Amino acid sequence: MTTDLIMLAWSATLCVALLATSLPATPGVAAAGNQAVVPTSSNWIGRARRAHVALAANLIPFAFVVLTVAALGKNNLMSALGAETFFWSWVAHAALKLAGLGRLAIVPWTFSLVGTGLVVSALFQG
Repeated sequence: MTTDLIMLAWSATLCVALLATSLPATPGVAAAGNQAVVPTSSNWIGRARRAHVALAANLIPFAFVVLTVAALGKNNLMSALGAETFFWSWVAHAALKLAGLGRLAIVPWTFSLVGTGLVVSALFQG
């Protein structure tokens, strides 16, 4: 398995872990998907929920890019670096969110976009 796919698997695992952490704050029908009734919470459980939602939104395009690169056999050092950058950026983002330093989370979020861009660049290399 390539580094890109390993980092995609770890990113998905992080996403599920953040969801599992936030479940105590998600009562009843909200846990089944009705987001209209999810209470806003300023404690760490609420922050885990917001970190999960942010990662889930960014994980979808990242997964498509990684899977496209893998399907085309275009994996290289640039795509591996990009995938690692994406994953570790989201680890940092989640840590900052859980610590209550959400305003600083824009920095690792930006790096995660750079990581996705590096994976995309692999599509256009020889």
